[in-house]
Amino acid sequence: MRDWILGGAIASLLVTGCQGNTVPYDLRVPAGAAPAAGWPVIVAVHGFRGNGPETCDTWAEVAGREGYLLICPSFNSEDKYWQFDHGEIEALDRILSEVATTQPLDLPIYLTGISAGGRFTHRYTFNYPERVRAAAVVADASDQDYKAAALAVPLFWAMGAQDEAFIPRLQPLLDDLEAEGFQVESYVDPEAGHAWSPEILERAMVVFNRTQNPRP
Repeated sequence: MRDWILGGAIASLLVTGCQGNTVPYDLRVPAGAAPAAGWPVIVAVHGFRGNGPETCDTWAEVAGREGYLLICPSFNSEDKYWQFDHGEIEALDRILSEVATTQPLDLPIYLTGISAGGRFTHRYTFNYPERVRAAAVVADASDQDYKAAALAVPLFWAMGAQDEAFIPRLQPLLDDLEAEGFQVESYVDPEAGHAWSPEILERAMVVFNRTQNPRP
């Protein structure tokens, strides 16, 4: 596993429309020199009432081992479904711009999220497919409209078998996505509930690594 040279919540961006007008984020940068193309970037988004530092703690081991820079924003609002209506899109753009002033980034991003963050993940991917290299949705199964270009983005959809509120909705959604022509892989962790399990993290990373440009 790589060591991290940066950790902890290091910044707070002013973004009109976000709750409290601030979007803090957690940034983890692997030790050592960045690849020639820049750091591949995982953006991991928490669920309702979650936060960036906890999310980065969840992803740190697997992302660091594979040499990914990790960004975990803290999107919070009184609205349970905050994903597009409180300035989150603008906040993410500005976070990436700010990080790029100090770290070389290999974009597009690898995007993942759980629950409400999972909904953000596929809404963002379906509406801004040119900004996402691959997406991993965890513990969400809501329908969304999409742009045709989103069909080219590899999708990984995962859920815990004990997630009783969502698991009945997973297969019908996967069937619909495949019928539309999406490249979608799925995994149901028999031991997990509404959570990022270790096995889900590993399988998401397999999908992300598969799309990586060759790196020295």
